[in-house]
Amino acid sequence: MVPETRKFSSSPSFSPRITPFLPLLDPNLTHHPGVPNACTFVIKKEDHTLGNLLRDRLLLMPSVLFSAYKTPHPLFAEFELRVQTDGSITPKNALMKACGETVRDLDQLSREFTKEFELKKLSRGVEGDGGMNGNGDGYNGY
Repeated sequence: MVPETRKFSSSPSFSPRITPFLPLLDPNLTHHPGVPNACTFVIKKEDHTLGNLLRDRLLLMPSVLFSAYKTPHPLFAEFELRVQTDGSITPKNALMKACGETVRDLDQLSREFTKEFELKKLSRGVEGDGGMNGNGDGYNGY
């Protein structure tokens, strides 16, 4: 049986924080007629890093029954992400929610890292040579 293909439409209700992920989605969204509430998304210009991150994030959601990804070929920067839900949320909405949560977590990580880095820079500047390691960049070997 051949899977049904529908166009993926980016509605204006998506958060601007999530829209960087939208160009990565292939406009063809494959629904699986034999499996209810299941879709396969083709995400381009990404690899195992984002595939594994999204799969793990999706599996944390109680409404997601199945999530897996595969790379069709190691030389091509794309992966296929398959998502099946219990029907309380669509696979597309589950993926968008996972993307939003991932962006939020990465923003928080970036803020915390920058804060700790600046504190470390300040503490080293007080201890010794004003934060300079000889070349004037203030990174003290980092």
